[in-house]
Amino acid sequence: MDRPTAPQLSVGDVTFDSIEIVWSFPLESPNLTVALATINGYYIYSKSHSSQWMDKQIRQKISSYTAIDLLCGTLYQFYVVAYNAMGKGDPSDAIAIKTKGSVPASPKHMTELVVANTTSALIRLDSWPSNGCPIKEFVIKYKPSKYETDWSEVSAQVWPQESLIEIQALSPGNWYLLNVKAINEAGSAEQTYQFATLTAQGGTVSPLSEREPLGLESITIVIPVICSVIVLTVILIIGLIVVNKRRLPATHNPNQSLHNQQNHCRDDQLLGSAYHLSVLDSQPPKDSHENQCFHTTVLNQKQIYFQSPYALS
Repeated sequence: MDRPTAPQLSVGDVTFDSIEIVWSFPLESPNLTVALATINGYYIYSKSHSSQWMDKQIRQKISSYTAIDLLCGTLYQFYVVAYNAMGKGDPSDAIAIKTKGSVPASPKHMTELVVANTTSALIRLDSWPSNGCPIKEFVIKYKPSKYETDWSEVSAQVWPQESLIEIQALSPGNWYLLNVKAINEAGSAEQTYQFATLTAQGGTVSPLSEREPLGLESITIVIPVICSVIVLTVILIIGLIVVNKRRLPATHNPNQSLHNQQNHCRDDQLLGSAYHLSVLDSQPPKDSHENQCFHTTVLNQKQIYFQSPYALS
């Protein structure tokens, strides 16, 4: 006698808290009738997405099993092993099945959830659809839409039996953010809404986009961005100026240079050049500086005539 072969699993009936699995053996298995007759029972292995494998022994010759008391909207895995007098056979392939239901669905419109007056707001928790899996608890927080960063909790846990929750001590004519998290066995859903309290006279307030200016949170983001842009622009301009100065030669002004040279030569002539140059001897001086002064004087047609001591009678 051999050990049993691996059964083939399929899905039976599925509800919000139960799953039925069905198995059979391949028809081509040798001596199928004899093999089935020798089976003494089965081991059913199961686990959820967040648990370890658990096994349950069934001492019967059956072809299906229903797991009960399961979590709503949760994925489970199963596999089956048949055994006989020789021991356990080969395990079946595992199959994954999810119970019915899902995480809560948040209300689509804020008006379905919040009713506000001048200084308080009513939160209608019964407006949250459970999607088949009963909601176990809510977490509710709120804060002014602007100028505040910390959330205020209505309560650490709000039970679904409390269909109405009131938020008190609100300011008239202000916008608020409301964050609601609904939790059930399938998971959680979280949604943030905006609502406004009525004014002291009972009127409505203008939409947030038409109100004042940016709050502190927005300003702390905008100012650093503007400063960064200004600094980068200044650095770029300075860089362009430095590059252009390195690439372009200094502009030469011949008129200015000639004027400076003439002034310098005139000073030299007044201090003592009268004794070296005369009207009768207009040859250019030998050294380079004096030579430049001579040519400058001639070119400018402004020769200076000094009386030679030898011309006196």
